[in-house]
Amino acid sequence: MDILIFAVAFAVAFIALWIIFINVMWAKYNREKIPKILHKPIEVLAFFGLLYDILFNLTFGNFLFLQAFSLKRLTLTERMKHILITNDGWRFNLAYFI
Repeated sequence: MDILIFAVAFAVAFIALWIIFINVMWAKYNREKIPKILHKPIEVLAFFGLLYDILFNLTFGNFLFLQAFSLKRLTLTERMKHILITNDGWRFNLAYFI
């Protein structure tokens, strides 16, 4: 039962992180098309998205990749970029899948 709760929590957290990331990247590339009044709320969302990415990396990222946290790679995005560049084992396959 505990593993089921963990799996559901992981899935919900990962989907939320993905949704935030997609929206922030869309706003970044379409900044000129977005009304100026929405720029500050989007920047706040991006800031909280960054904090969320770091928190996700500290918790689920350590468990998912079975690696200790590194100050050189604070976010899950940076961790996965590093894995895709340097590893060729199961971590590479997982990072590529994600």
